[in-house]
Amino acid sequence: MSNPRMFKRARLLTLAICALCLLVADLPANAAETRTVSFDSKAYHVDRIFRSMQGPIGRRRAYVGDWRKAELAWITAIRSEVFHAKDRTKAPDDFLCHANLGFGDIQRHRALFQPNLKEARYQGRLFTLSQGQMELKFPSGFGIPIISDEAFLLDTQALNLNRTEGEYDVVIRTSIDYVLDAELSQPMKPLFQKAAQGMVLVEGKDGYYGLEEGNAEEHGEGCSVGSAAGGENVADPFGRVFSAHWQVEPGRQVNSTPVTEFLEISYDTTVHYVSVHLHPFAQSLSLRDLTTGETVFHAEATSVDTGIGLKHVETITSEEGVRIFADHEYELVSVYENTTDQMQDSMAVMLLYLHDKEFVKPAKHMQSPKPKPSSGPLQ
Repeated sequence: MSNPRMFKRARLLTLAICALCLLVADLPANAAETRTVSFDSKAYHVDRIFRSMQGPIGRRRAYVGDWRKAELAWITAIRSEVFHAKDRTKAPDDFLCHANLGFGDIQRHRALFQPNLKEARYQGRLFTLSQGQMELKFPSGFGIPIISDEAFLLDTQALNLNRTEGEYDVVIRTSIDYVLDAELSQPMKPLFQKAAQGMVLVEGKDGYYGLEEGNAEEHGEGCSVGSAAGGENVADPFGRVFSAHWQVEPGRQVNSTPVTEFLEISYDTTVHYVSVHLHPFAQSLSLRDLTTGETVFHAEATSVDTGIGLKHVETITSEEGVRIFADHEYELVSVYENTTDQMQDSMAVMLLYLHDKEFVKPAKHMQSPKPKPSSGPLQ
């Protein structure tokens, strides 16, 4: 006759083993420890209305990982938060204008990761976080490769669209998640970033950026002369001047920009994350495939319930990936609805994170550490 106590213990042990198997099965395939490094901006004094691109701004150096070891690492996520400078208690997110993370030495990064490619695969800026999109996280198993001794530049800027009274000192904290390649049980899937930028004509004959003759039926609205809202203007090859930061008159505005040249896609691949940067009063941003007539990506923006600002901007994530083609033509379409009786600033950027099918790990001899510069704010 079997012992009831022994049977019960055996049953509990079996259940425990099953639970452990389920837990292990739910772990990411690479199962590497996720590390996090955080950087605080200097204190920004906010004592009046600061519209987009007008608030106090700062820059600092940042390192992801141990700069002394020069290890291959993978950035998997980034997020920003706002805190009161005095006691580091949480402050409203709408004090954030933007947080931009870019390479301190883009030429060195290209030499490390694409030494034999003529195309400038890696862009200077990696990420942009802004009001309505305070974080970015890639699908499990995907990341952007970096070497831990690479210096990055972190630019942050404060914003205040609604508070007309009081004074505030705020700090913007940006946190970066990463994993070490040496700890991976399976290879990561490498991503690189390409940006599509909305442009509006501010000087010259009506037309579309980079196109000598635009077809309104094919390319949609966007050929009317706009008004720049500060920043540097850009001339196209046909003598017209465009702005990437423009003003929207009261009412609805639909703007279309050809972006095939911006993207410079050299081979067919897949997009696994889409980040969108818009200003208040934006309603949506879309990437259209002019070759097929289909909308590839569409992101909606939601305004705050009271006052001016964006509460949420959609992002797009896909482990399977969305196909994008080297021989197709693409355009970016932004929609703004200015509900005030005054001109409002705007811009439209879609950042695509694509699978790098030509990725090769950098040679060991190129991973040589350099003396670490100051990690604090730059003058």
